[in-house]
Formats: sequence, structure tokens, C-alpha cells
Amino acid sequence: MFRENAKNIHEKLLKENDPDVWERISHFTFEEVQDDVDLPNKTKLLSNLVCLLGMQGLEEFCLMFPVALSNVVSPIEAKEVVYQAIDYLGLGRVMPFFKVMNNILLERGVRLSLSRQATTTMDNLLEKGEETQMRLFGPQMKDFAKKELLIDG
Repeated sequence: MFRENAKNIHEKLLKENDPDVWERISHFTFEEVQDDVDLPNKTKLLSNLVCLLGMQGLEEFCLMFPVALSNVVSPIEAKEVVYQAIDYLGLGRVMPFFKVMNNILLERGVRLSLSRQATTTMDNLLEKGEETQMRLFGPQMKDFAKKELLIDG
């Protein structure tokens, strides 16, 4: 269903004035790519939001965020994607997405602020982060945040 939702919103924007490009976008984006990617729809939609954040595709994010919410992505999951982007992209690049995201959620009747999802506190943030890094990447991550990075000069 999300494929049809996404296709329809793009078709409204492009088909009448840009029929040639619409034909190619429609085929590549909504047929070829979707058929070749064997992932659950939720993963596809969350990945799409992540990519749009990374490439600063705010206008496309405005189109796809409601599609994600109308299908299998919850407001909490969608917000978490934006929260996590701050660490990788910086607040300055993510801040415009907060405004868009919150406006869309409010327009859809979602009450903000959403319930807190944090599993850490400011007091145990580094400790819990290190535990996760060690679980995912091994014991060499012990005290990684405390180690100086040596750069050959």
C-alpha cells in the first residue's frame, strides 16, 4: 500500500507538467527499485526517511513522512529516526526536519510530546553507550570514549 501512496503523491506533482520524467521516476522508483529490494515495508520506509535526512531532502521528506505514518511506521519510530540523525548530521542540518515532522504530526492529530522512550539518563549515558558498543563491536570498545585518538602526522 505504501508504494501506491508514495506513487500517487509524486504523480500529482509531476505527471501533468513533466510527463517524460514522471514516466521514468515512476518506473525506476516505484517499480524497479521496490521490486529489487527484499525488505519489510517498515524497513524500506524508515530507510527512506534516513536517506532523506542524510541528503538534506527536506521537500521529499515532507512528502514521504506522511506516507510512512499512513502505513507501518509509528510516530515514535519516525521521531527516533530524526533524533538519531543529530549525532551523525549535526543539529543544524536536522533542525528543519524537526519543524516539518512536528507540524505533520500535529496536523494528523498526534499529541506532542510523545511518551518518553529514553533508556538512559544523562548520568549513565556514557556507561550504557559503552555497554552497547562492546556488545555490538567487541571488548576492544572498553574505555574507547576515554582513549586519545592518535593521528600520524
